[in-house]
Amino acid sequence: MKVAGTHKGVNRKTVLTFVAGLTAALGVFGAVYAVYLNVGPTFVALDIAIGTCAMYLLLLVHAQPPLSELTEAARRLADGEFDVRVDFGGRRDLVELADSFNSMTEAMRERTDAAAHTVAELSTLYEMSRALGSTLDLDSMLDATLDAAMHSFAVDSGYVVLRDPASGEIELRAWRGTGDRPLDSRAVRASMSEWVVRQGRPLIFNPSKETDAVENVDAVTGALAALCVPLVSVDVVIGAIAVGSHDRTVRFTGDDVRLLSTIANHVTIAVGNTELFASVQDAYLATVRALAAAVDAKEPYMRDHSGRVAVFARATAERMGLSHDQRTAIEMAAYLHDIGKIGISEQILRKPGPLDDEEMSTMRHHPLIGANILSPVTFPWSIAPVVRHHHEHFDGSGYPAGLKGEEIPLLARVLSVADAYEAMTADRPYRERTLVDDAIAELRRCSGTDFDPRVVEAMIEVLTDMDALASGSELAALTVEPYEARAVFVAVADGMLAAFRKLGGPRLITNLEAEMRSWLAAEAPAFALHDGHFSVAAGASPVHDGQLDEMRTVLGRLSTLMSVVTGPSLVDHFYGESVEALTERLRGTARGLALYRRP
Repeated sequence: MKVAGTHKGVNRKTVLTFVAGLTAALGVFGAVYAVYLNVGPTFVALDIAIGTCAMYLLLLVHAQPPLSELTEAARRLADGEFDVRVDFGGRRDLVELADSFNSMTEAMRERTDAAAHTVAELSTLYEMSRALGSTLDLDSMLDATLDAAMHSFAVDSGYVVLRDPASGEIELRAWRGTGDRPLDSRAVRASMSEWVVRQGRPLIFNPSKETDAVENVDAVTGALAALCVPLVSVDVVIGAIAVGSHDRTVRFTGDDVRLLSTIANHVTIAVGNTELFASVQDAYLATVRALAAAVDAKEPYMRDHSGRVAVFARATAERMGLSHDQRTAIEMAAYLHDIGKIGISEQILRKPGPLDDEEMSTMRHHPLIGANILSPVTFPWSIAPVVRHHHEHFDGSGYPAGLKGEEIPLLARVLSVADAYEAMTADRPYRERTLVDDAIAELRRCSGTDFDPRVVEAMIEVLTDMDALASGSELAALTVEPYEARAVFVAVADGMLAAFRKLGGPRLITNLEAEMRSWLAAEAPAFALHDGHFSVAAGASPVHDGQLDEMRTVLGRLSTLMSVVTGPSLVDHFYGESVEALTERLRGTARGLALYRRP
């Protein structure tokens, strides 16, 4: 505390006090003398003047310095020194004045601190709102939000969990500062977030001041001081967000709970918006797949061509580090890249041999026809230019516009490579499929002429990874937990059943389930089907390589039974919908497990 009221100039005060006392004594002496001698009014007036001077000098001695000090303290207060104080000694009136001044400065300091805290909170919420509005990719949004929250609380760790609506299990979606701690499901179940999600209430761990006390430590981050609040959407807890510190001097308060709860409310709204967008996107994708199936049906040997191109194109886009929106756009464009073939006669499309020049000229119109079909459609992504230019060549020798190099849209360059590879490795009426190694060699040969070299290298890396999965796709090679493989199988199989139920109605689904149950009892007793849901039967051994093959067999049998009613293309669609309904990580697991074989 800075005290502004310490009296200075002691010598000056002593001299003034002496002069004032001497003047007062002269005044008293003059008054006595005037009474004693009965002098005239002139002498009395002089005596009064002397007394007045004495009083002024006394006022100057005792009042002027405190007032000057008060003025100086007020100036310093105006300059922002809210800890300045005054001390005027023992006089009651001046002490009360000093106390009032000090109380005012304390109140101003508290209000200023509160205002600064509010500004910091608003700044945090603003930065977080920018992060939430910058992307519709859920994982990126959660990462950015967690970073903003940790910065606001000045802590070194934190994480976000979300509850799986189907299983009810909570899943770690974003984390920071966990060090070498294992981030498996056991750690999540033992963390404070499990209690918060279950109870729907905030929870604080603060370190004990006693060194030998048993500490509450969060199982995910190992933080000594931790705060976790629920993400609540319409009275349903969808997850939790936690922040923490490994510094035992850190303490979380009720104000911290309020701020993190405000952040959690924003996160909950953003998660809901993201899920809503995802559902709209799924509706788009389902429509697009149906259109692609209709196009592929015009050419029997092209069955599911668009679906396979979509897999290659999206995987290549991911390998190249393209954004979430670009990856979605390339997937949509891949499904629709041949939609222009609707305008090509079936005589040309179904010709069992190579096309002549006139037929090839007609076939080359399909990218333009496709772009014209798609242009009036208001997609959230720019798809028409990708479809229009997916047959352009990197050296400018392609069609329809003869674009060259960077003039060709990037996504069209990606689609061109994926389309060419799928065409080479698929059977045609007039030739057999090309071997994978030969197709890769052809991509390399045409790199820089037909194809963008950067895209070719990314595509080859993807194919190399896919080949590794195909040659060693058992659980050990995939590093997939047994329970996770089982969960993926059940989710995919249940999703296919649900899609079939919507299309076929209760009678067909009842017949299919009855036939499937009979087959399971005879051929795969480790699996069961009850009320439209698959499960691993009680007492089944843990998932191993043999049971992974059995999963594939079960899903293959289910697909065969469905295809008898719907045809293989719709079964492909059912499978695709089921996989897309999974989280992004589980989608990758489903593809890696390679559970599905087309009937």
